Amino acid sequence: MTKKILVVEDDETTSDYIASGLEQNGFVVDRASNGRDGLFHATDGNYAAIVLDRMLPGMDGLAVLSALRAAGIQTPVIVLSALGSTDERVKGLKAGSDDYLAKPFAFSELLARIEALQRRGPASAQEVTTSFECADLHLDLLTRRVERAGSRIDLQPREFRLLELLMRNQGKVVTRTMMLEEVWDYHFDPDRAGSRIHAERARLTNRSWRVLPFSAPLRVVLISLAFSLLISVPVLLFVYHQTDVLFEARIQDRIDDRERSLLYAYAKGRVPAVEKAIEEELGSGMVRNGVVLLADASNRKVAGNISAWPPTLRPGAAWAELRLYPEGSRQAVLYGLRTLQLPTGERLLLGTSVEERERMRASLLEALIGALLLAIPLGLIGGLLLLRVTQRRARAVGKVASRIASGDFSHRLDSDAEGEDFAMIASAINAMLERIEELVEQLRLVTDSLAHDLRSPLMRMRAFDLVELLRDICEIYQPIVEECGLAIKVEEGNSVPYFGNRQMIGRAVANLVENALKYGGNRCTISIAALDCGGSVEAIVADCGPGIPPELREAATHKYRRLEEARTTEGSGLGLAMARAVARLHGGDIILEDNKPGLRVRLELRRDAERPDNQY
Repeated sequence: MTKKILVVEDDETTSDYIASGLEQNGFVVDRASNGRDGLFHATDGNYAAIVLDRMLPGMDGLAVLSALRAAGIQTPVIVLSALGSTDERVKGLKAGSDDYLAKPFAFSELLARIEALQRRGPASAQEVTTSFECADLHLDLLTRRVERAGSRIDLQPREFRLLELLMRNQGKVVTRTMMLEEVWDYHFDPDRAGSRIHAERARLTNRSWRVLPFSAPLRVVLISLAFSLLISVPVLLFVYHQTDVLFEARIQDRIDDRERSLLYAYAKGRVPAVEKAIEEELGSGMVRNGVVLLADASNRKVAGNISAWPPTLRPGAAWAELRLYPEGSRQAVLYGLRTLQLPTGERLLLGTSVEERERMRASLLEALIGALLLAIPLGLIGGLLLLRVTQRRARAVGKVASRIASGDFSHRLDSDAEGEDFAMIASAINAMLERIEELVEQLRLVTDSLAHDLRSPLMRMRAFDLVELLRDICEIYQPIVEECGLAIKVEEGNSVPYFGNRQMIGRAVANLVENALKYGGNRCTISIAALDCGGSVEAIVADCGPGIPPELREAATHKYRRLEEARTTEGSGLGLAMARAVARLHGGDIILEDNKPGLRVRLELRRDAERPDNQY
């Protein structure tokens, strides 16, 4: 059985909500945001079911459905629509849909309908289950009785619903979304913001384990120093090597010249001619910085300026370096030596001093060390200059960013004030800021139209107990608050009935609790309460944090306005603004007060706005 679902929904939030829930339950989800794309996907793909919104841009949902059925495509279709009257349901079913679900809806109900469509066959009658068993645990839905090993277990209503949900889904994964909807009747995730905060903290903690566990300025300086050494060291080593090779070549050339001269003399007059040539070289001073020795086969000296053949030097050695004492000298000198075996058995030793080469090597090594010592401060200075330029530009970006964070989107980076290398970055950031300003303006229009959305059939009004709603919120947030080392409690009181939009009011109170959780301070106790004031009701959320100064309280309730102390925490500046919007749509407002210490927020909801024929 295929597990692929097509979701055709133009509202991005609703589409994300449905797709996330389906993917958590093992479905593969394709999405389309308008009728034409939805029709293309539906005719081209093999889907187990199609979730189809009715009011779509480009092509109406019922028109898409009619086109599918006309083409002979019988994929099961569930129509989602805010048009939930009986006539509209009948119209959708007659157009060819297999099911019709009105908004707002519970995801668990949508999931159950999709699974029912997949189970549907020629004989689709299903036996209604009124009891569940798991090992020695028994749950009866008719008598609302739970037993384990024959012993009765008394459960609260919410505990019973949670156990029923788990037993209905034995062997399956029960997601957080399913529990919130089935047990608490919530269609939003109150821990979404908290999860993002925890993830950000974990990311910042992991970021500290770097290859270079230093501060950013020190890393810039060290990288600049390493780059300077990476350039200078290979150059100096290359100079050292090439100079050494040049000196070696000069030494070899001197030995080669003397070897050719003596072999020429040997060719003309044998050993006597070589002996005579050696004596002439010594007499003329041609071998002032060298040594020469002609010895017979028994290593006895025939001619030369050293007394005997070195015992460690074997005949025929192409090259060797030894310290020898020339005749008339008391100081040993390092020579580069070459030996020859003459055809008549005599041996010839030729050598030249390499002391000059050694002095050159020592000088080059000192120069190399000096250059490295000079490269280090130059690299540090270069790194500091680079850091200063980078910090100046970063401060310029940060200054603009802080102004934008305060709600002023008109500031831009001055690309002409910096070099050409920064102009491209500044232009890109300015373009990004212009796009952000445009998106924020669009978001402002969306939030300003919230009243219209709340008056639409998408949001249902119903009677509920405000105290019970606050208990639900306290129960949901309890583990989050305890994980942060805080506490949350509901001030118990009498029942406070109210007729209004439970979901929107719950979301508004959740926003206030999240604000208290973020800014309430360490070891804070968040207190929530409900009051019946006759013509109105109030939901109160109080903390013991730093609070908000009186002169800033009005500004804090405006959209995108964040106080200076809140800029280091995650948020968009919409929490209090959205709570105020919900309160005003119920004829009330929010009031910020001093809790001594901390902040006390009163969400006022008027009862004269409860009537269904009012602004809803």
